[in-house]
Amino acid sequence: MFRWKGELGSGIYWLIPFTTGCRLKKIKKQITGEAKLVYRNEDGELSLTKEFKAALSDIFEMIDLDGNGLLSLEEYNFFELRTSGEKCDEEAWAVCRENFDTKKNELTRQGFMDLNLMEANDREGDPSDLWVTLLSLGYNKALEMTAV
Repeated sequence: MFRWKGELGSGIYWLIPFTTGCRLKKIKKQITGEAKLVYRNEDGELSLTKEFKAALSDIFEMIDLDGNGLLSLEEYNFFELRTSGEKCDEEAWAVCRENFDTKKNELTRQGFMDLNLMEANDREGDPSDLWVTLLSLGYNKALEMTAV
């Protein structure tokens, strides 16, 4: 653990959250089943399950660092670095803004949900990439937050 103690003069400071990937809590219990993330609706199209939407909503709240209900490129990049180890460049962000719901050039909660649904559609319903995201953020296969 590292700590700094001192006084800061007036000005603007950026506090950058950082995680090492360490697990600070032990996993609660072993689970036997795996939650469903997506299903096919009556039209045969993929949809996100209610449980997965709730987990995504919690994730959105975690990564919305300024609490304005929108994800800026910087906030989204914290998420991307944590889950995939890569950043979203300006071109990819422009594609996100064109294809998903945005406000003030920032991704809305619905846009974030639609982005994850697109990822599921790209894999024809295979949730493996979605699980990588969830597991890297401390969720278990029952969609419970077990580690931080």
